[in-house]
Amino acid sequence: MFGCHIVGLVEKLRKPMVVTFHSVKPNPSIRLKKVTNTVAGKAEAVIVHTKSGAELLTTYYEVDEGRVHIIPHGSPETSQRIVDMTCLPGELKVLGHHPILLNFGLIRPSKGLEYAVKALTLVKEKHPDVLLLIAGQTHPSQLMVAGEKYRRKLIKLAEKMGVKENVRFINRFLDEGEIVKCLMISDFYVIPYTGQEQISSGTLAYALGCGKTVISTPFRHAVEVLLDEPPHLNEILKIRRALFGRRGVLVPFKDEKALAEAILTLMEDEDLRKSIEKEALKYAFNTSWRKVGERHLNLYRNVLCVEAAAPVNI
Repeated sequence: MFGCHIVGLVEKLRKPMVVTFHSVKPNPSIRLKKVTNTVAGKAEAVIVHTKSGAELLTTYYEVDEGRVHIIPHGSPETSQRIVDMTCLPGELKVLGHHPILLNFGLIRPSKGLEYAVKALTLVKEKHPDVLLLIAGQTHPSQLMVAGEKYRRKLIKLAEKMGVKENVRFINRFLDEGEIVKCLMISDFYVIPYTGQEQISSGTLAYALGCGKTVISTPFRHAVEVLLDEPPHLNEILKIRRALFGRRGVLVPFKDEKALAEAILTLMEDEDLRKSIEKEALKYAFNTSWRKVGERHLNLYRNVLCVEAAAPVNI
């Protein structure tokens, strides 16, 4: 039964516990709410990466807001890193391609990558050398249920749309160094997720950490991070075309035309693109793994009632 293992574990713990929720769903089932309340109730502190995650916990699960701490997802420190294009492995050699669109992480249907493939047909009309780089292996749960069905669907779609040569797959796990290289050689990071409820995205955090222009659908984490003063999520869901924010661009769900429009606009407006990249790096300055690690460490000390010592080298 869902949650039985984690509930059994936390009920037997005799040590102080801090729990991080990477996902918090609104309107939970009775079982999900019970499991979440049990785990959160046993914790000395609860961590979420976003304000919306905290709001969901306090609203739908009645978790005491005084025990909820918002610590952003960590990101790499890469502002000074330069990638030697001549030393890249073959699958990352992208000379001759421009612009380069990237999506990395575990592949599954909810990532909406078919809309990125469809957008290529429109971008290719003005930029025939455009490349969509899809890096990462298929999600284990997806492999168990459907194997590589989704990846094969994307490959067939690219062939059908006439952009087979403009899509490249890297079907394996990438370590952090390889992920950073992928980001540093790319022009845009695209996140065409099909659902709005995701409160935390590590790939979004990494893209911002590398100073990339992010073009995303309006899931919760993206709305909160990419817009300077995000309106209510219900208002965002009404958008019908690209919405250019301070740190990135939002496009409607399942809308390849809006995605292509955003890419083409940014290709024509270099000042806008550079401004977004600058703001992305500025935001990510406070979300580096070093700073995020220090915030976790301070919280752990508070939980243990240990007086904060000098900063630790992480």
